[in-house]
Amino acid sequence: MKSSCYKKGLVVGIIVLFIGVSIIPSINANIGRTPVNSKLVETSVRIHRANGITPYTLKLTEKESDEVDRIFDNLKVSLDSAETGEEIDEIFDNAVESLYKLGMFPRMTLKEAKQLVNGNSVKNPLCNFGTCGGNCDCKIAGETTYTYMHDLNRIFLNIILEFLRFLPFGHDYNFNYFNGKIGGISFGEFWYGYPYWYPSEGWVHTNGSNGVIKWEGEFYGARGIRQFYGSTYESLTWVFMGVTNFEGLWIDRWNQHPPCYLGNADHVNLRYDEPPEP
Repeated sequence: MKSSCYKKGLVVGIIVLFIGVSIIPSINANIGRTPVNSKLVETSVRIHRANGITPYTLKLTEKESDEVDRIFDNLKVSLDSAETGEEIDEIFDNAVESLYKLGMFPRMTLKEAKQLVNGNSVKNPLCNFGTCGGNCDCKIAGETTYTYMHDLNRIFLNIILEFLRFLPFGHDYNFNYFNGKIGGISFGEFWYGYPYWYPSEGWVHTNGSNGVIKWEGEFYGARGIRQFYGSTYESLTWVFMGVTNFEGLWIDRWNQHPPCYLGNADHVNLRYDEPPEP
């Protein structure tokens, strides 16, 4: 009886040992594929819709962050060589698919992501801040430094800004500039107290009512607005608006990479020379 139990125990032990030897290398192999000291890149993603903006914070691996760079590099090359609107539409869709796989469109289906970038709302073909050029009712993609998103999508806030225009100092400020739109994008800034000019640097590609219009190098938004950071006049800065009513995807990896964006807008207007004072 003891001999029989011993033999059964020995057999079970050999089987367990065999299974253990088989499993352990597999587990070690999976651990080896995960970089232990991999640095995560904190990434701010903003989904801009007609009814508001939804922010998310993502943690990307360095490889995933590099992939975002590759996608936008390829996007620029493809857009520069595109010859038809159909080609541009396909290029945008391909970029959305690649970014979607990286999780850049949280809580959205691929179909919803494409609809967002291509434009869900009815655009106003009239330029929102003058008829001084640029592109209207257009798709937009870009990657630029010194570029900031401005959100004034609250009815009560726009009413206040409208009221302030009629105060004695109101004519000095472009309070009504945003016109109630969901988001404006500024390019470049000027620090009054120093003074220093900081143009945006990078590229912007648009395709809309005026065909394909693109900018590359150093440039500013077409019109300036004033901003105060503190209580002293030296803290005054000017930022220069170049986009109104942006809808789409905004990606910001803080100081490690310039902001990049993909979507559509009412109006895009940039300039290579320094804009006039606000």
